[in-house]
Amino acid sequence: MNYLGDCRVCGQPMPTYRALTQHLRKRLDDDHRKLLHEWLAWRAEYRLTTRCRKCGSLFEVRDKALKGRKRCPTCDDLRRKLGKRQYEALTFDTKPTDHLSPKGKVPMVRRDGLTARTLRWEPGDPTYQRVVHAIQAGDRINDIRQQAGVTYPVLRAIGEHAFGKEILDRMMHTRKVRTIHQTLTLLTLHSGLEDELVSQMEAEGIVIHARNRWRTIQVRGETTCREADIEVRLEDGRTILIFCDGEAFHGPSCRFRDPSACIDYDTETAQAFYALGYSALRYSETEIRSGEAASHLLGVLDRLKTSALRVCRTWYPAVEHLEPQAGRTP
Repeated sequence: MNYLGDCRVCGQPMPTYRALTQHLRKRLDDDHRKLLHEWLAWRAEYRLTTRCRKCGSLFEVRDKALKGRKRCPTCDDLRRKLGKRQYEALTFDTKPTDHLSPKGKVPMVRRDGLTARTLRWEPGDPTYQRVVHAIQAGDRINDIRQQAGVTYPVLRAIGEHAFGKEILDRMMHTRKVRTIHQTLTLLTLHSGLEDELVSQMEAEGIVIHARNRWRTIQVRGETTCREADIEVRLEDGRTILIFCDGEAFHGPSCRFRDPSACIDYDTETAQAFYALGYSALRYSETEIRSGEAASHLLGVLDRLKTSALRVCRTWYPAVEHLEPQAGRTP
């Protein structure tokens, strides 16, 4: 099965497996996520693309125990049928096909499951232009690689060809310094987020029962421990768990890990607590800073105090469930 070429969902060109993986992880709609699960299941099977030392052709190995084999199945068959001298006398045209390389011309085989690599860049072609425009715009390196579908050595080779090594080094150094300053600013701005929400809650007369308490829950059939930032209890003993999500660490703008994986992690955590009978509320940094989180929490508490309900809320994707309390009351 070939996943390379145009994306089956949106039609964007996918020249390498790396580009395909990054493309699918950045898209959160149902069609792309379905294709991502299918793709990851396919990649989970062992595959090794290597070159036959006899005929020079590429062949695929699916049994890990055979990863050291030196001949393709065709040459193995010839070795069994021919005598030793006849087999050794056989010659083949071993000139390899063109493969993607940092310089765009040198043949190269990479062991990532590809049975063929035919992508090449030339000065002025679409890949070259995408990379050059992205570098000029000051885009992040990982974003350029994902959008253009190239590896870092290829990106580097195109940049050196377009700007020269010294100019490219200065441009990348400037971008790196700017990124570091932005990251440090984000870390400073996001500190004290939980304390700010607690202060707002106390100003509204909401009693804090506990903070930063870990609990054991079931996620995807596995037992794990997850932390709730703030805990509030109603008079009847029901527990509300509150999570403060700094947007540098959570949601689609997460800078320190894959955003889609982060969203899945946070959503699964809220749903797991909800399944145990807790009410779970996740608030974004923007909601907390603006006071919307405290206002929403007051409304939730008013509803819960007058009815046997529990609530599950995630801010991204925007989901909120409000249902009658069932099972035990944590």
